[in-house]
Amino acid sequence: MECEIFNKRINKKLVIKDYVKELYATDGVPKGNYFFLKLDGLGEAQADRHTMESNLDGAIYIRSTLAEREVTIELMMIPDETKSMESLRRELSQMLNPKAGILELTYLEDQMSYRIDAVSDHVPTFMTEDYLSEKGQRVTVTLIAPDPFWYGLEDEVHYLSNWVGNLEWDLEFPMSGNQESGIELEVFNGDGLVTLTNNGDEQTGAIFTLVASSEVKNPNIIRIMSDGTANQFIKLNTTMVAGDQIRIITMTGSKRVEKWQDKTQTWINAFHLIDLTSDFIQLDIGENYLRYETESNPNQLAIKVEYKLRYVGV
Repeated sequence: MECEIFNKRINKKLVIKDYVKELYATDGVPKGNYFFLKLDGLGEAQADRHTMESNLDGAIYIRSTLAEREVTIELMMIPDETKSMESLRRELSQMLNPKAGILELTYLEDQMSYRIDAVSDHVPTFMTEDYLSEKGQRVTVTLIAPDPFWYGLEDEVHYLSNWVGNLEWDLEFPMSGNQESGIELEVFNGDGLVTLTNNGDEQTGAIFTLVASSEVKNPNIIRIMSDGTANQFIKLNTTMVAGDQIRIITMTGSKRVEKWQDKTQTWINAFHLIDLTSDFIQLDIGENYLRYETESNPNQLAIKVEYKLRYVGV
């Protein structure tokens, strides 16, 4: 395993490696300055249980919420010809300054990689018994993740479209026989239903980016509920023209509607465009079925859906 800590404020990355793997990979001469001794916090997130009093035995369960996640890293700093022990201590203190704000921790395994945002709980603790060691010094670091979920390193990206690919390349030239003129590259999909799969441990919000290539009136994104309950939808009361871009963000804590403004090259608030009866669609664990409709020119609208998989432990 390997970890990377990225400090956004100073735009600098710290890499912590697995010492044993580095020994094997480098013929006994590991490269780097920081190596794991212990990593805690891949699971272990505490849950707050919410209940209410009952006239019967026990209590009535309402729900559980995850508390902040604590990630503890014990590591060994090893100086080399380019960095002394003193410079390593300064580098680590600068990287893990509690006042630096949000840090991005990436945990890399052989097959999967995960990411979590956290803040440093304290200035790194340098073990005093090793303070004067020239070969290595032990350090303890504690990170607190306000959002306790681990996230997949790469976002899931899909498109809602009324057009689906239909290309089959099995041709001979010149074409002979009773061949229809032309080649079908795409066909129109009548219901436009797209399946989005959430393989994480928790439901998740998404970013819906709508791009119009012609005039499109009142776009509506619909989630078809497989259990027979009323469908969810996000509807915009607006007419988009060619080149218009609108994005709808449904993640908890950052729900918003924005429109791209070419003049300032920024996203501006457009919450007034959303129909007040809309739902900020969440993707449940498993398969989710979505489509869209408009009151005019549905084939002139493209919708990109981006979402992150959330894990309670890795």
